[in-house]
Amino acid sequence: MLQRKFSECNTLQKNGSVEIRLPADDPDAFLILLNIIHGYMRRVPTEVDIDTYTQIAVLTDKYDVHEAVEIFANSWFEKLKDAIPQTYTEDIPGWICICWIFNRPQEFKHVTRLALRQGKQNLPLGDLPIPASVADTIDSQRIDSISRIVSILHVQLADYLEKEHCSFECDSLMLGALTKRLRALHLFPNRPDPPFTGLCFEQFAYRFGHGLYFPAAQRTSTYYYEHAKCAIPSIEQTLTTCNDQLAGLELNDFKP
Repeated sequence: MLQRKFSECNTLQKNGSVEIRLPADDPDAFLILLNIIHGYMRRVPTEVDIDTYTQIAVLTDKYDVHEAVEIFANSWFEKLKDAIPQTYTEDIPGWICICWIFNRPQEFKHVTRLALRQGKQNLPLGDLPIPASVADTIDSQRIDSISRIVSILHVQLADYLEKEHCSFECDSLMLGALTKRLRALHLFPNRPDPPFTGLCFEQFAYRFGHGLYFPAAQRTSTYYYEHAKCAIPSIEQTLTTCNDQLAGLELNDFKP
């Protein structure tokens, strides 16, 4: 910015000083960064909150001062590590950014796993310097998994509408249960489209993880019924495949 090709350089040479406006930079995080760079170590806080830490990560990447900040970044991380969410919260994108900038592979896999499994929309990046390759992978894997699950559930719905599997009573029971569960997830009567805003993988795992099983009474003669267990089992295999896919991203897979 202070090189000859920028107007700020001309102002500096002419007046001996120049004012540079940085409206996008968080002032508190920027001051901490300046104190580190200029060696004012006693002015650098020993602890920061997650919002300040995220902004420090943003500025560290913007001004390429990773090495200067590294010791403090590691210390802050250790003190904040217990606060890393175990369920998806609005802080997850910030944690992904922190783990990316400060090279924390284990925690990166954990927070991306939460985004994959519990995120209900495309990853909200804002101004965070998360590589497009990371964000796109999270979004595409989440959408792909939900799409496969939604597709197979609607196939099952059509199958029970059109074909006979057991008795009329049993098939009606299964169809009704499946319809109610699809409606509870806003998948019926209209099938949702990608990016499936409002839906996450773990909703399906919770509702369909063990299949749909019901005791059904089947008539064996004029006077007797036999109780059997009927099920829609095929969703379990799909959930298992998706569960394995949504294990979290490996940091080194995205580093040059």
